[in-house]
Amino acid sequence: MIRQTPSCAGPSFRRALLSILLPLALIGCPAGDGRDGRTFFLDEAFSALLPGLASQIGAASIKAQDLSPAIKKSLSSSRGRSRTQPQPLLASPLAARRIAEEAAILGLASEEAMPPAVVFFSGSLLDLHPWIWNVEYDFEGAYASMGEKAVGESDPGAKIGILFQENFMRGSDALKAFERAVEAARGPGAVEVAIMEADPTQIDMSGRAEQALDKLAAAKPHVLVLAVDDAWAAWLLAREARAKLGTGIKALYADQTSWTLAGIGSRETFPRGEGPGEAPFSFRIEADQKRLARAAQGVLRSLETGRKVPKTTKVPLRLLH
Repeated sequence: MIRQTPSCAGPSFRRALLSILLPLALIGCPAGDGRDGRTFFLDEAFSALLPGLASQIGAASIKAQDLSPAIKKSLSSSRGRSRTQPQPLLASPLAARRIAEEAAILGLASEEAMPPAVVFFSGSLLDLHPWIWNVEYDFEGAYASMGEKAVGESDPGAKIGILFQENFMRGSDALKAFERAVEAARGPGAVEVAIMEADPTQIDMSGRAEQALDKLAAAKPHVLVLAVDDAWAAWLLAREARAKLGTGIKALYADQTSWTLAGIGSRETFPRGEGPGEAPFSFRIEADQKRLARAAQGVLRSLETGRKVPKTTKVPLRLLH
């Protein structure tokens, strides 16, 4: 059984913070100017979740209630500018949605009338808004590599398990890439999947996580991947998996890309007596927030100078063995 230790600095507090901030990254977005004079629309929740990115960009967040007026002012001023001197914007995901709303009100919804917008994790918006350029992590590439490694570390015929939780960065395409990589070598049905649906009304995810782990343990996987948002839960699930599967489990992998969100780091020091022991993961995926920010800045510079740039830029994730 996964036990939680109630503490102001412990797992319940951290999960509460994530349950609030992860949804807010898609809900409320203020605007501000960066240190280089460019106009950015990065909301407080997004900046809190990705502090390394916000620091690299140097953008100041503005309170949610100031978002729409700031966007309206920025878009109104862009109407008189020549399109030979584009002034691209940089935005977080929901800020892009707010920009689209204000643009429609101002009659700027066409690509020609809109300044280009570089938007993080906005792949789902590209077809709707041609003025958006998407910058995101390459989860598909990382998960394909993880699937190939899992095949190499498991016996032929053995199952490979994955506990998967979507968030605003990591979508179902990552899971599909993992399944394709494994099934290319092992055939259909080689992957046992347990999905943890997002539920912002639940702070404590331990019950659902344990049920998902029971499902995976029944398949007796040789390799188990934990792609969950909370570092504490992942460590405890890893310990529980070892207890349930014993020597049958050959390797544990983890997607740690969201563990640095809101100060929840993979190298976090657990309170005395509460830690689950040594890090149990032999393969880890980590995110580089500053590299993501630099990629967005590069796209921004290209658009400013009129150079062609792909509609989506994917930033590699760190694969740690």
